[in-house]
Amino acid sequence: MVSSLSLSLTRKAVQVHYIKKEAEAAADLARLKDFEAQLNGKEAMLATALSEKRGLESTLTKLQEELQEMETGLAQAKKQLADEMLMRIDLENRCQSLTEEIDFRKSMHEEEVKEAQHRYETRLVEVDSGRKEEYENKLTQALNDMRAQNQEQIQIYKDNMESTYRVKV
Repeated sequence: MVSSLSLSLTRKAVQVHYIKKEAEAAADLARLKDFEAQLNGKEAMLATALSEKRGLESTLTKLQEELQEMETGLAQAKKQLADEMLMRIDLENRCQSLTEEIDFRKSMHEEEVKEAQHRYETRLVEVDSGRKEEYENKLTQALNDMRAQNQEQIQIYKDNMESTYRVKV
């Protein structure tokens, strides 16, 4: 009997132990289901995050391409700006050179005009002087001719007077 009692106690103890283990197993199973649910939620979040990551990577790729295009455009715009600045500086230099050349030619033209006026005035004075000398020579010649005629007439009058005087004397 003791052995049956002890066996019965042992059976009860095993049953209690078994019930405990079943309760623990049921609790563990419930926790496992909770963990699986959490895992499924996390996997869904991971899938969503991966999907968002792929979308963001696609957007990043597009933005990088746009950035590359914009950098290329910026580089071209900078080059064009530099070229246009060089062209503007070259045109300003050419404009300055042409302005200086115009000023130089203007001053040369003014000098030529002054020189031509001076030559004209000198020539005019020479012509006037030449004519004056010519007129003076003609006037002197005319005066000399008149003197010569007057001398001849005086001589004629003198000779006439002398002959008249001799005739009367």
